[in-house]
Amino acid sequence: MKGINLLFVAYLITFNLAFGQDVKIDRIDPPFWWVGMKNTFLQLTIYGENIASMQPRITNEQVKISRSVKTSNPNYIFLNIEIAKNTHPGHFEIQFSKGDLNLTYNYELRERRSRSDRQMGLTQEDVVYLIMPDRFVNGDPGNDNIDSYPDKVNRNNPDGRHGGDLKGIIDRLDYLKELGITALWLTPFQENNMDKLSYHGYSITDHFKVDSRLGTNEDYVILVEEAHARGIKVVLDVVFNQVGKEHYFIKDLPMEDWIHQFDQFTRTNYESVSVLDIHASQYDRQLMTNGWFDVMMPDMNQSNPFVAQYLKQYVTWWVEYANLDAVRFDTYPYNDKNMLSDWALGIKEEYPDFFSFGEILIENIGPEITSYWQEKGHAQYESHLQGTVDFPIYFASINALKGEGTIRSLYNILAKDYLHFDPSNNVTLNGNHDVDRIHSLLGENINRTKMMAGILLTMRGIPQIYYGDEILMTGINDGTSDGPRRKDFPGGWAEDQNNLFEKNERKGQQEEYFNFLQQLLDWRKSNPNIINGQLTHFVPKDEVYVYFRHKRDDAAMIILNNNKQDKTLNLDRFVEILFKYSSAWDVLAEKELSLDTNLKLESESITILQLGANGRK
Repeated sequence: MKGINLLFVAYLITFNLAFGQDVKIDRIDPPFWWVGMKNTFLQLTIYGENIASMQPRITNEQVKISRSVKTSNPNYIFLNIEIAKNTHPGHFEIQFSKGDLNLTYNYELRERRSRSDRQMGLTQEDVVYLIMPDRFVNGDPGNDNIDSYPDKVNRNNPDGRHGGDLKGIIDRLDYLKELGITALWLTPFQENNMDKLSYHGYSITDHFKVDSRLGTNEDYVILVEEAHARGIKVVLDVVFNQVGKEHYFIKDLPMEDWIHQFDQFTRTNYESVSVLDIHASQYDRQLMTNGWFDVMMPDMNQSNPFVAQYLKQYVTWWVEYANLDAVRFDTYPYNDKNMLSDWALGIKEEYPDFFSFGEILIENIGPEITSYWQEKGHAQYESHLQGTVDFPIYFASINALKGEGTIRSLYNILAKDYLHFDPSNNVTLNGNHDVDRIHSLLGENINRTKMMAGILLTMRGIPQIYYGDEILMTGINDGTSDGPRRKDFPGGWAEDQNNLFEKNERKGQQEEYFNFLQQLLDWRKSNPNIINGQLTHFVPKDEVYVYFRHKRDDAAMIILNNNKQDKTLNLDRFVEILFKYSSAWDVLAEKELSLDTNLKLESESITILQLGANGRK
């Protein structure tokens, strides 16, 4: 009975005796809000037994009810309210009455953060580090198992909970800063109170609460504050498409069309292309967006305006509450695309410096598909979304480096950058929780893994690294489970035999690759003009691909030798950029070299040359 004024308990008892039914308020979502928002509209979802039998009223002059909606479910009221621009922080009363019964809920309005308090957005100068919290570090073993959560810790089960938490991430922020990370993306940390497979976070059962096995809401705010203190931004992972079946509004639906329902379980067809295919059948398109991922994940009906507003507000709530910098949007094409457009426009208007990017995971589909989802990407649809995850570059690079394609495939993808309104806003990657580990994909060949990292960190776009890749973690889906792709970081648990967070415990190729990555990340930080510069590339010849990043007099030449043999590169055809330079600094070999002779290229290698008479910076 949170928020109910105790003065009215006697009336409540009388009401129960007279009418034989209980009335209570279990929760109101969002749990609080802010004054000073540009969008003055707020939808309150009020849930409690028989609450719809009551009439709501607000007497505050600055807060007005514009609409009160009751549904066929007596346990819900939706209140649409307007908060005047001049409203002061504090509480206002929502009064509920019926006959002699009166209930009062004190709703809080907080002061909004000032613009100067914010550290918003992502740029090409950032490097994002993706963490699955349950698999990184167990900072507080005391919250591993909680009575009200049935899915208990079992590190022997690749699909079970392993005990990582927010405190563990806070404890390792200095490690991330030392590595050279500037932004942190966590897979969803909200409550996933499911019987099984609760570790990954994508079956949310409470949008406004951190899963207690990861910590508390206050712990998350501390994480963001501590990250910001180290110059590390924080990205929110947003899920609109589905929720966990144990969510309170799934167990007691507010409306029949709150979710997509079928006579029997119906799975999505995963045909993302159908959403933008002008020839697609209505059947295929609707099955794509309305079908469920899994029986445990009900599919949200975002064409229902109350659902849409609930989801939009949960994102704004976390952004404002925790002072977040960017949003990564899960399974973007599976959602209602018109609702997504409204959301993306609204979040940009509320937070002008904010950055949002969407996941469009379609294997072996090119920029002609992914560009549709970026702002100004298509004449017939405006997404307002700033960037997408650049899977076309990822798959082209993988195929070339595995030998299943040629390096020309990467060139061909980049040649289609004209399709993107701003390709520099795309988020490039060397892997994530949905694909096999990069070192495994490349046959545990460290040279080719270095090539992939070199492409990632010198290519246009915002690079993203998957946790543990810096120490050459391996893992592939075994056909039954994603667990092997999501192993625990060695050293994140007190009982681990090796602690690879520590330099003296990283051996051989692990230390070699960590140092390689750290060296590249340090170089990126020192050369913002190069990282923000124009990309100019030359048609690959004999599996050697050359491209430049350059801005004014700052330039770098990147050379990929995708051969298993050493090669000699004649520099004559690159004169349009090299004419200004007589020497260069080999960033990785840490030596100066002359540009008046042919270059010797080692087999399966990437060479990064910073151009200039004194190229080292």
